[in-house]
Amino acid sequence: MKLIVNGEAQDVAAETLSELLVLMEYEGDWLATAVNGELVHREDRFDRSLNDNDRIEILSPMQGGWRMLTLYGAEINSRLLLGTARYPSPAVLSEAVRQSATEIVTVSLRREMSGGRSGGAFFEMIRALGVRMLPNTAGCHTVAEAVLTAKMARELFATDWIKLEVIGNHDTLQPDVFGLVEAARILVSEGFEVFPYTTDDLVVAERLLEAGCKVLMPWCAPIGSAAGPLNPTALRAMRAHFPGVSLIVDAGIGRPSHATAVMELGFDAVLLNTAVALKQMKWAPQGLPRLREWKSRIGDLPLVTIGGALAHGADSVAVVTDVMRHENPELRTKQWIIATAQAGTRNLSKSSGNPGYRF
Repeated sequence: MKLIVNGEAQDVAAETLSELLVLMEYEGDWLATAVNGELVHREDRFDRSLNDNDRIEILSPMQGGWRMLTLYGAEINSRLLLGTARYPSPAVLSEAVRQSATEIVTVSLRREMSGGRSGGAFFEMIRALGVRMLPNTAGCHTVAEAVLTAKMARELFATDWIKLEVIGNHDTLQPDVFGLVEAARILVSEGFEVFPYTTDDLVVAERLLEAGCKVLMPWCAPIGSAAGPLNPTALRAMRAHFPGVSLIVDAGIGRPSHATAVMELGFDAVLLNTAVALKQMKWAPQGLPRLREWKSRIGDLPLVTIGGALAHGADSVAVVTDVMRHENPELRTKQWIIATAQAGTRNLSKSSGNPGYRF
């Protein structure tokens, strides 16, 4: 029998309302029911027969009118999505996922070296956390590359979900919106449920929806910038223009206040990565008193530290892990060079040599 239950078509072999509730695993006295716009009391459910195309409403209490986030038919309680890149260790990542109570994490793909097993260990760790995986096409710069990566992700993760990224600018990681729309259209035609990383441009958003996307993931600032909402007016306009579309802010959030700001604009959820992953890292190096003591003893002899200790008296810094773990190592290298040069300028007042750069 074909019925409309809470607005969705269902094919259920139930002759009465009571049978329907049992078959759909509704239990308890906390339900209110109606058939074709008429209330059906508890005691009448056994006798209320059902017919094809009957419309059944089943309501239950909920706290504060909370509405679950719906993404391609999946109901999600948490409004926080979490990225999995740039954490100092798998243990820190696992703890961040648990503490955040997120239900969705994004996962990037990379080329596996011959004999490599790290990818398998990472996959098993994420799967053990019991969260949904949203694979993405991070690092793809062409439509062909993004489409192929999406297909390989579906093969690997057995999901039609894909966070689609087609990068247009290598330094800012701004999306190539023309390639993004083209790739989205191809992937939707092949059965993918696409989560496109886009800008706050309304025209681009329209094109993505026309391509078949049912979720949009605009940035509020460039990836990794942690700058917060740079154009609240554009974000507000996007929310007003697409009232029925799930909107998730994807990039640029650096503080809790930033997340609060975009949620107050009416966005449905936020995706965090850098703000969580890097906050987990203990940027204050250990043994700073000893570093200062050594520097005072050796005078003008250059002192190179491993890690970010420039502000505490070192002349230069050797950086490996932070650069190699970054999703854009070249951009991260440039950022370190700038920071090192600024710190080195302060140190040059005491020495005629140039600060060293090691990456």
